[in-house]
Amino acid sequence: MILQTYLTCLCCFLFIFSSAQNVNYTAEIVEFYMTGCDDGAGSDEEPTWKVYTRDNISTGWEGGTCHFTDGNIPIVYIPSSGTVIASKSNSTATLIDVRFEAWEDDCDGGTGADRCNFDASCLAGIQEDDCLQYHDPLAGTFGAYPSIDFRNDPDCSWNSYTFSAGDFGLKIRIKWEYSNFTAGSNIDVCDTVVVLGGAGSGEWSVSSGTSGIFTDQYNPTTDFLGTAGQTYVLDWNTLSGCSTLGADNIIVNIFANPDPQLMADQDPICDGANVIFSAQDGLNYDFAMNTISNVLQSSGSDSYSHTGISISDTAAFVTVRNADDCIVIDTLTLNVQSAPMPTITRTGSDLSTGSFFFYQWYYNGSPIGGATSANYTATANGSYTVLVFGSNGCIGESAPEVITNVSIDELGNHYFNTYPNPVQSTLNIETDLPTYRLEFTTLIGQIVIKASNPKSIDVSSIAPGIYILTVKHQGKKSTRKIIVE
Repeated sequence: MILQTYLTCLCCFLFIFSSAQNVNYTAEIVEFYMTGCDDGAGSDEEPTWKVYTRDNISTGWEGGTCHFTDGNIPIVYIPSSGTVIASKSNSTATLIDVRFEAWEDDCDGGTGADRCNFDASCLAGIQEDDCLQYHDPLAGTFGAYPSIDFRNDPDCSWNSYTFSAGDFGLKIRIKWEYSNFTAGSNIDVCDTVVVLGGAGSGEWSVSSGTSGIFTDQYNPTTDFLGTAGQTYVLDWNTLSGCSTLGADNIIVNIFANPDPQLMADQDPICDGANVIFSAQDGLNYDFAMNTISNVLQSSGSDSYSHTGISISDTAAFVTVRNADDCIVIDTLTLNVQSAPMPTITRTGSDLSTGSFFFYQWYYNGSPIGGATSANYTATANGSYTVLVFGSNGCIGESAPEVITNVSIDELGNHYFNTYPNPVQSTLNIETDLPTYRLEFTTLIGQIVIKASNPKSIDVSSIAPGIYILTVKHQGKKSTRKIIVE
């Protein structure tokens, strides 16, 4: 039995690109809120807000511009200046934390000179600022909200985030894009799946080539699935909304892998056999046995002849390289079968062997016609062997049995053979005698058939039993027993 493992592919120019790209980002204030904290002194309230951000690469907070207004609750305040909290270029940051301060200010006295500092007491202790909210951080480790995983949101567009703390709240927005923009290098690959190596915020498209798709057209390092034998031009264009617009492209050549189809010239494979292994579709072939590193033939030949395969041989390998330098390894799992080992038992001129699926007796290296049973009676001096088939389909041949004293045989070096024996209808005769006379008699000597130079005799009308066949030639004769069934 042969089991085939197909295929192990080695891509010839696999391109690998790290997805850890630097980014540019800007964080801005959108608006502030006040929903409560009535100071009890009229309907007009005086809220103050401050907001800061810090990314996971920075060590300190940025921003903190003081924003304030007067109004009646509920208050929504959209500042007209000082809205940029932080702006970074070529950063490896992935997370942003938020710090927030807010209060209702009663100590300023309406001048605006003290609106940006919280006063716990003023006017000789008669007045104070109210409802302080101070959160360092509001969003981040130990904060009320998690850090902003801004890269998880769309690039080249503003993404808004809203937070609240007590009677106050805020909305900020973050816009980010990759710092660098490139489609990467041209790619030659021996596979239908190509790992792209672009950078930046953009969208892939197929400019030239057919039947090609992207796993994620917005991912600069996405997988591209093409068709073997195709050349593609892939465009990488910046997204609308990016601060820097650009366009780039690469050429992708997808070469076809070889299709080795490793096979053996026989099945089953029998112990001791000479086996020819063959493959296809390459310029160079490395044939190996049992391990892929045990290369026994490396050449441009697509076949390899292995002499005397053994039961201990478990696998055959071929490494095929084609004109495009693409490489494929193919494997055949081998189940080498034991060959039968017949022996000949001799009793006088009677030869026999064990029980097998099929038999063929040989005389001096030539097959004996009709001698296809477990028993055979030698009719002439010489070397006899038997070839047998086992139930597993394997062939085995016995050692020679040399006979020098066939009884009642006076034909000299001439050859005379009859088959089949036992016989039911026609007894065939093979001989190199130019002329001869034949007698077919019962055991008591009664002649049943008499003929000269026959090539066969018809015994279908003779009663079943044991008969004596006598062949005479120039005063010499040979006799043998024939069983008629």
